Amino acid sequence: MNLRHLTKACHPRRLPRYALLLAVAGVLSVAPSAWASQGKKSVQEQARQEEAGSYYKKWLEEDVVYIISPEEKAVFDSLTTSEEKDQFIEQFWHRRDPTPTTVENEFKIEHYRRIAYVNERYFSGVPGWKTDRGKIYIRFGEPDSKERQPYGGPYRRPTSEGGGETTVFPFEKWWYAHIEGVGDDIEIEFVDKNFTNEYRISINPNDKDAFLFTPGHGSTQDELDGITSRFDRVSAPLGIVDVNSPLLHRRDLPFVKLRRWAQLQKNPEIRNKRLQQVIDANVRYDQFPFQYRVDWLRLDDKALVPLTVSIDNSDLHFGEDGKGGQAGINLFGRVKNLQGRIVSIFEDEIVQAKQGEAVLQGRSLYQKMLLLDPGRYRLDLILEDSNAGRLGTAQAGFLIPRIQQGQLTASPVILVDRVQPLSQEIDTGELPEMFVLGTMKVVPRIGEVLPPETKHSMFYFQLYNAGIDSSTQMPQLDLTYQLIENGQVAEEKKDTGGSRAAYVSNQRVVLLEYLSLRKTSSPSLKLRIQVEDKISGQSLTIEKPFRVSRKEAKAQSTQN
Repeated sequence: MNLRHLTKACHPRRLPRYALLLAVAGVLSVAPSAWASQGKKSVQEQARQEEAGSYYKKWLEEDVVYIISPEEKAVFDSLTTSEEKDQFIEQFWHRRDPTPTTVENEFKIEHYRRIAYVNERYFSGVPGWKTDRGKIYIRFGEPDSKERQPYGGPYRRPTSEGGGETTVFPFEKWWYAHIEGVGDDIEIEFVDKNFTNEYRISINPNDKDAFLFTPGHGSTQDELDGITSRFDRVSAPLGIVDVNSPLLHRRDLPFVKLRRWAQLQKNPEIRNKRLQQVIDANVRYDQFPFQYRVDWLRLDDKALVPLTVSIDNSDLHFGEDGKGGQAGINLFGRVKNLQGRIVSIFEDEIVQAKQGEAVLQGRSLYQKMLLLDPGRYRLDLILEDSNAGRLGTAQAGFLIPRIQQGQLTASPVILVDRVQPLSQEIDTGELPEMFVLGTMKVVPRIGEVLPPETKHSMFYFQLYNAGIDSSTQMPQLDLTYQLIENGQVAEEKKDTGGSRAAYVSNQRVVLLEYLSLRKTSSPSLKLRIQVEDKISGQSLTIEKPFRVSRKEAKAQSTQN
């Protein structure tokens, strides 16, 4: 039927006017060929799919990024159809509805109110929901109280910060009476060092002090009285002047702050399910070699567990053809207790973007800080060279001992490759995580092997339950450090009274010491540390073997 016949068949007397127009339009839409219609339909369908994909991506990576659990995210990522994802989203909000019998979902309403609030109040070049204040507000809501100084300026320090007056950068302190899963009496401080409205979380009260490194300005009361020096404050643990002061609140103690910060962070959502499946299948791979070590340090009734991984850069495959010579490492780890329950699960991407002779001769380091209870654990670790697809796995058991009350105990001795003051890291505006122990950034030596050109061995450890003098509030420790070669003392150093301790509190004594290697020639050495506690009468001997070998050791440079 041609257009003339169709028009005659659809005469106005036989069809309504709108039907005639539709019929003609339908014929015209088919001409000149059927494939044109199909192509247009395909483009429209593709646009709808892309729009739906953007919606689901935004919902997952922006709307609920701080409240969705890793298990929920894994399920959502496995869904393939829009109907399944829509049903999941509906059930996601329903599970959180405090009053499911009513029409309104109060949790959902409050959640989106928080997002709108932070996007309006905390925008700073990035959306408010991406800022530190935005993250905390979306997760935990309005704090019970706030202290704000939005323009900086004159500031009188509380006693816990040393007293005295100074000038500060803009800052805010948020206080929560209770946060579920974190604890009670939670104080979070944010500092805007750049006057850009991007306040960053800080655990060092000196971060807000604009005169911290300006001699003659902003001194504390103790500095004015000649009791302490500015150097004491800058090098003090996380800026706390007197950790034994009765006026110092427990929440202000540096290791308590470190623990609180760790608890405020959520476990990362698992993205690379394939690596997790390799671990679940218990298949071992040695295509991609790496080294690692596990240490522990007491943190209240738990333990801070630094897991350090080292990769020889010469084993990396640097991409080409548009990748700019970039190497990448995918890391996945899991820790289980003796009952087989997963207590920690984590993953990360490590990027080495530069290629050159110096890089290839070095190593890339990575560290993950875990927070665990005393007990026995099993670590499963897998690394993947993302360019070459090669896998390397490791499995090991480790013990975190339960420290008996009043018993003089030591942490593992960490052979140190590099150490620097934490203040150098804080100046960047970022809260450091890797290699941070108290006031120092401590980079461990992997494998306990030193190159022969090393002039001295440096080591870090902590003592717990040392006796405290009631008058001075300080321990009285005599420490003897010995370097043992072939059963003989090659080098010895004494510290009477523990005067060289890097940090002292009623919970721990932090020690960083070194011994010269100039008088040694044997590849096998042993560090012996003898501790005499003059107050409690307890003694302790610690021994740690290590090696000196050019073949085994390589220069370790942090390439993150």
